[in-house]
Amino acid sequence: MTTGSNTNNEQQALDVLMGIRLTSVEFVMDYIQLHFEEHTLSALTHPAVDVAGTWYHSGDCRYRDMLCAGLCPFELNA
Repeated sequence: MTTGSNTNNEQQALDVLMGIRLTSVEFVMDYIQLHFEEHTLSALTHPAVDVAGTWYHSGDCRYRDMLCAGLCPFELNA
């Protein structure tokens, strides 16, 4: 197993989502699904959300609100 290869594959998968609009968020038991138009990203680790320089993390009081607030204009940025 080569870490560099896995990292490149993961980055290539994320690159497909760059610039595509987030259309819905699903909280499923112990993971999250982010739907980007025709693509879906399932993540075991909830993403951190940056809103105007303030970071929100899973478990924070307004995390869900901040993640879902920008559904239409939200895009994945590296």
